[in-house]
Formats: sequence, C-alpha cells, structure tokens
Amino acid sequence: MASCTEGRSRHSYPRGEPKGSRVCLWCHQSESLPSENVSTEAAIESGTMAFTPLAPSVESATPQPISASSGAKPATASLPEHSGLGASSMERWSECPGSYNLINALKLPEADEPEYQQGGTQAHSAAAACLDMEIDAWEAMNPARPLFNAERANGVQVYLDYVRSRPGRREVELKVHRPELHELFFGTLDCALTPVSGQDGLVLEIVDFKDGVGVVVSADGNVQLSYYAVALIMDDPTFYPDEGRVRLTIVQPRAYHPDGPIRSWDTTVGQLKEWLHAELLPAMTRATAGGYLSLGKWCQFCPARLCGDKLRA
Repeated sequence: MASCTEGRSRHSYPRGEPKGSRVCLWCHQSESLPSENVSTEAAIESGTMAFTPLAPSVESATPQPISASSGAKPATASLPEHSGLGASSMERWSECPGSYNLINALKLPEADEPEYQQGGTQAHSAAAACLDMEIDAWEAMNPARPLFNAERANGVQVYLDYVRSRPGRREVELKVHRPELHELFFGTLDCALTPVSGQDGLVLEIVDFKDGVGVVVSADGNVQLSYYAVALIMDDPTFYPDEGRVRLTIVQPRAYHPDGPIRSWDTTVGQLKEWLHAELLPAMTRATAGGYLSLGKWCQFCPARLCGDKLRA
C-alpha cells in the first residue's frame, strides 16, 4: 500500500466528504478512485483503496473451517458489519455454542439500539474521527452525535491521549478477515499499534476503547483483543516471531477499576498461536456445528435472551 509523505501506512482523508474529491490531511494529495478495469491489487498498491480486500457477504450460512495451507485468499466483496462469530461476542458463542444457530434460526430482526449503546457507538465514531483528523474530543461534539456529551468526550480524550503517546505505526478502525482459518473470522478493531523498532520485544499492541460503565472489562487474557491480535499475526506470520511480545490494552475511562482506566496485559505471539488452535478455532467449529445451549453471564447481551415466545412457538 502506498505510504503517505508523513510516513504513515495510508492516506488520511476527512470523514463525511464524497470519495474521489477528498485531499489527504497529511500529504495533501488528491484522492483518485480506481476505474472499473483496475485490479484490486493495483488499487491497493496505488493507495486508492484503503482497506484489505474482504470476503463475500456472510449471512446465516454454516461454513466449514478452511485449512491454512489451502492458499485461500480473501475475496473483494463487502462483509456484513458484524460476524456471527465475531470477537465482541466470543464469550457468548464460545461458552454457549448453540446460541449461534439459535439466533440464526429465530431470524431475529435488527433491533434498535438502546440509548446506552447508541451513546457508545457515537463515542467510538468520535474517537475514530479524532484520530483520523488529529483533533481533540471536544471538537467532535456536534448535532450529528447528540449523545456524545461532555462526560463521554472526556473519556474519549483519555483514549486519544494514550494512543497518541504510543510510538510507531497506527491503524484505526482496522478491518481484519482470516477466511483461510474460518469464513466468519472477521471484524473491526479500534486501534492497532506496531512499534517502529519493536521496543522491549513488543511487536504489536491492540488498543480497545470501552465507553461503558456497567460492565468493567479486564485486559488479562481478553478474548476479544486476542481474537484481533491473532487475525493480524496470521496476516503475516513471518513478521511476528513466536517470542515477540503482544500487548492487549483496554481503555475504559468511565468505569472504576482499581488498576485505573488504562489496563494492559502482555502475552507472546507463540502463546496467541497456541490459543488460536487450542481454543478459538475449536469454539468456532462447535458453534457452526450446532452445539449445546448454556446459561451464564454471557446471556446478558444475547439477541435471543428475550425470545421465549418464539422458542415456545
């Protein structure tokens, strides 16, 4: 992918402006969209395509894991916004593998987000815009984000300050997809940081912003961040040696934790690869195979939790 003149991995365009007429905030190069007869590879190399090629739309299909040695490549069509076996819901579908097929069988409509989720969505949108445009949180407060208030802006600023304090390459709202491992292995992470020279053996840091106050999230062994880290590691295994350290960081300013609003946990590339094959991929296989149902704390955010009438019918 073509690099910006400021040394970044990709151009940074203002949000909200029509594609094809934007100008990079850093190098001031005008954007040009690839023509229909230009290959995806050429578009990526030229810097006119911002993200990694993605796979075809995946709805309620029950895919089988694909061998990593099969040489399968991601397709170029768009994916749904969320995977049925995504990182944020992994605790639920790994503990209750039957929930995946249950949710698909019920054909649950896309419900309106409750206000607290809408507020979190707006806070994440503001955070991404701030990092993309190099502005502070208060500058992202506008009528388009009515729930993004001063309290949320203060929390976002904690996240911004931390990310900006970390050296190296920064990738925000990064889409990942590993179809060679499983067709439903995809999602979008908040921020990935790659140190310039691998300070102290650190080769990758995944930073996740949490706006919520109701559920305090721990960084230790966090499966959501581990999922994202593995996706990046497997994208280029030769770049990440097994002994390389990977840091998983949670930034949750609005919820009290004795360790403070920023919490990190270090692991290694080798340990994450072991987790991938020992836990993540087997859990995906159980879920798509129609496993058992299990009640637990993971039911709190399950889409099927209030569907007793449909189940009885």
